[in-house]
Amino acid sequence: YASAGTYTARLTVTASDGATHASTRSIVVQQNYDVAPAAYAWIDTTGFTGVSLTDDSASAAITLPFTFSLYGRAYTTAYVSSNGFVTLGGNAGATSYANGTLPSAGSPNAALYAYWDDLDPGVAGAVRYGVSGGSFVVSWEGVPIYNNPAVPLTFQLVLE
Repeated sequence: YASAGTYTARLTVTASDGATHASTRSIVVQQNYDVAPAAYAWIDTTGFTGVSLTDDSASAAITLPFTFSLYGRAYTTAYVSSNGFVTLGGNAGATSYANGTLPSAGSPNAALYAYWDDLDPGVAGAVRYGVSGGSFVVSWEGVPIYNNPAVPLTFQLVLE
């Protein structure tokens, strides 16, 4: 659905013997989050805290500088994954390297996936976090893909 509003959905099921059953429901779509292009300037990580991560590992709990809300839940701690994402509130699944379909009932959940893949900062690159201009920033810099160390990735996740 492209915008918030009330929509009508009708489902008709036809059995193999030709019998049918139909049901109509109203669906209310609420505006929660916007995804839109935004200008982005790389945030300098000089002076940020380095996180010593190896293949398929996660940091210890990091206290966020502010309470961050995700889908109606408030979080005050984060765990940085070597595999390009951050979990909030707990580290269940934080070492998961096999990205999957989202949403999912399986872990990791309560997570923000900047670039979820099998990465290995133990081979090269750096992972850092810190605060810049009131934003909490996690930066993966020159971190290679596990089976392709010739392809270093550099990206950031910014919480505001």
